[in-house]
Formats: sequence, C-alpha cells, structure tokens
Amino acid sequence: MNRKKAYIVVLTMVSFVACGQAQEVGDNIWGMTVNAAGIGRDTVSTHGMVGVRTSHTAGELHRVQDGGQKNSVGFTAEKWQTIGQKLSVSGSFEFEANRTKDRAWADVLRPYESNPFISGSSVKGKYDTQMFCLKAQMSSLPIGRMTYGMGLEYTVGDLSRLKDPRSRVELAEYALRPAVTFEANDAVVLGLEWHYSRRKEKLIGLTTVADDANLTYYVMSGLENAIGTLGGYSAYSRQYVSHTIGIEVSSRLKKDNVCNLTSIGLEGEREYIEGSNRYQPGRYFSRTISMCSKTWTKSLTCITKAYHNQAYADQYKQVLQTTKDSETGVETKTWQTQIRYDKRWQMKKTTATIEVMTKHLGLHYDLRDVRMRHVVPLSEMNYCQMTIMAMGRASGRRNNFLWRGDGRVGFSGATSTKLKLNNADAPMAKEVLEEDMNVIAKNIIPMIVDISLGREAWHGTTVWLNIGGKLLLTEGINRRTSNVSLTIEF
Repeated sequence: MNRKKAYIVVLTMVSFVACGQAQEVGDNIWGMTVNAAGIGRDTVSTHGMVGVRTSHTAGELHRVQDGGQKNSVGFTAEKWQTIGQKLSVSGSFEFEANRTKDRAWADVLRPYESNPFISGSSVKGKYDTQMFCLKAQMSSLPIGRMTYGMGLEYTVGDLSRLKDPRSRVELAEYALRPAVTFEANDAVVLGLEWHYSRRKEKLIGLTTVADDANLTYYVMSGLENAIGTLGGYSAYSRQYVSHTIGIEVSSRLKKDNVCNLTSIGLEGEREYIEGSNRYQPGRYFSRTISMCSKTWTKSLTCITKAYHNQAYADQYKQVLQTTKDSETGVETKTWQTQIRYDKRWQMKKTTATIEVMTKHLGLHYDLRDVRMRHVVPLSEMNYCQMTIMAMGRASGRRNNFLWRGDGRVGFSGATSTKLKLNNADAPMAKEVLEEDMNVIAKNIIPMIVDISLGREAWHGTTVWLNIGGKLLLTEGINRRTSNVSLTIEF
C-alpha cells in the first residue's frame, strides 16, 4: 500500500491563538520556546494575571477512552518581573479538576498514542482528575553578549475511578531546563536549551465496594491485544517511570519591524513499566523531532509548526520463579524473562501546522498522520484527517470598557482510515478500536466563539470576563463545550 499524506487540526490548539489585540514586535518574543534564558532579552514589563474558569462538555461525538460528559474548574496565576538590573523571572501556577462520565478501558492519564501497556475496565464509569502544575523561569539580563537561564517545572496529578473496580493513579513529574542565549549581532540572537525530565505514573491498586465474580479487568499490550481476567483487578498494581532528555536550538532574527523566531528540538524518552514483584511486561521508547517558527510584523503573524514522533515497545514474556533459602527458609520471588519481542508495537506520528493571522482575519491549517502496528501477529491502525479553519477577530474600547471577540469555523474530514486487525472479534477491537475509527472517519464542522468583556480598574488593573463555546457537528451528533472565565490582569 502506498503511503498517504494525512491532514487534521488539533482543535484545542486553536483556543490559544492570539485573540486579543495585535502583538507589538519585541514584546514577548521568546515566550513560544522553552528557553528560559530568552526572557532576559524580552522587553516585557512587570505584569501578572490571576484567573478562575469553569467549563462543561457534552455530546456523543467522542472516543471511548476520552469519556462523555466532562465538567471542569480551574485556577491560573502568572507573573513576570525584573529584579534589579541583573535578573528577570517568570512563574505560573495552574490547577484543574474535572469529572468525566462514561469513560472506559483507560485507567491511565495518557491512553492514546503512548505506552501500549495500559489497563482498564470495559465497564463505563466516572473518573475524577486533579492536576497541579508549577513552572518557574529565571534569566540573567545580558552579560556581554550572553544571557543565562534556568527553567523548572513540577506537576502532580491524581486520576480516580469512581465505579468498581475502583482505581487510583498518582502522577509526579519534574523537569530541569538550563539554557543560554548568544547575541551574534544586532539582528541575530542564538539560543540553546537542554532539558531532563522524569515522569512517574503509579496505579496504586484496585478495590471494589461490591463483590462481582463476573467483573473482568483488562491488561493491554497494543491495539486489540488485551488479556481480560475475571477478578483480575485483585492485587493488581503498575507503575510507569520515564526519563526524557532533549535539546532545543533556536534563533531570533529581527530587522526593522519584522521579527522571526525559529526553534528546532530533539528529544528521546525511555519508559520502564513494572508490576508486582517487579514484573515487567515490556519497555517503551520514543524519539521526537520538532520545529516551530513564528514571524511577526505590525499587521501579520505567521506560525509554522512541525512534529514527528517515532515510538516502539519491546514486549517480554516472563515467568515467576520462587527461590527458598535453605538456612533461613525465606522465599524470594522474581520474574525471569524467557522471550523478548523487540519492537513488537510500533508507532509513527507526524503533525504540521500553518497559521496566518492579520489584524482581523486569519487561516489555520494543520495536518496529522498516525500509524500504529502490532507485529507477530500483525495488526494495523492508521488514520488521516484534514481540517482548515477561517478565523476572525475584533476588539475595541469605550472609555474604561474594553471588548474583544474571536470566531472560527472550518471543516475537518478524514482522507483515509485503515483498521486491519488479526483478531477483529476481540473485546478491545469491538468496543474501542472500531468505535474510535467511526469517530475519526467522520466529517466534522468545528465552530468556536470567544467573547471577552473588560474594564480598566485601579492602578493599571484590568478585569476580564470571558464567555466561550465550541461545537463539533457531524451527521446528527455533536460535541459541545461551553466555558466561562474571570481574569484579573495587573
């Protein structure tokens, strides 16, 4: 089969497209990168914001492991500040809590396009999620031609299933990001960032309120391959520990009223999976290359992004061996690997985005290609989609009152889909993969509207009320989201 090109938009990215007034060149140029030393070169004045938000999502258009109705609340605080004549710092804190209904087959925080060795119940239930994310950056102001910076990130989270079998997953993740920038001349600044992150996601255990001998718990190993065991949740536990290292090289070019910032990143990840008695079903590896470029002028903003990820998982067949010390009588249980299947699960994912925005009108176009396969026996799942969106925005003020609006509408359609399974009658195939493919293959009309009303208050403080909504419409079913937020900028 000839390789096909794929096209889709990541709709959530559109929510972060500039929806306010046109950005002045040189304000927050390095904000699109993870290079902490860049904030020492930005001309952003001391400012901050704090906000609360709530949203409601419902509708039949969703994938099985995403769940149906979702209600969430959140809080965000950010601050930028220059300290004395030598240091620039920024920091943010974000909290989000949500409850999702009718979710199944996913007792993990990352069920899609990631580690295949996950688990879950086929019985739909409610899930509660809480996430806390803290980020900090600090950078020296220019010392000669150099700036030196450090970025820190720390995230903790919790995912709880509220229906038998009841699971609880805890997340702890941190990242360190040392960085430098070098001013080659008045027009060119080069940046280099290195990072290390560690992520640990642990499923503590499963419990039940009522005994049910027919309750089946599934452990997956990629695509339709899943082993279901009656009462399989008893004494089940699993943890995922990943280590990621990467670099980002960036360059800023500025001439007259035109500015461009381009960054290229390379990243490698290795994730270890362990169960009880240090059982290892396999190991997960991932490599990523990414590119982001943004060009500003007084009247035009152009963003280009590209991302390519290759991942695979080795699978182990292990047996439990018990040894007994002849002197003490103490028994030791260890898992021994008998067979190793190299690269048994494989994935390739490519995305690219082009976005052009004038003061009032814009166009967003994005492509996405995901290909997954499980070998011995062979199963494949590939899907390709395309979305193009037209965007419009406007803003104004009257005395101390401000307003701004952002609207988007477009089309998203599948260009090709392929689901070829070795065991098409498996529960995972029938209840998850086929249902997901039906959603992926649909032609969708996305519509997004955001309206913000603001009032300048005291000492440069502005209070904003934002009301927004998103509708994904197709063939008589839909997915709809409404959100409200209150933000104070100072």
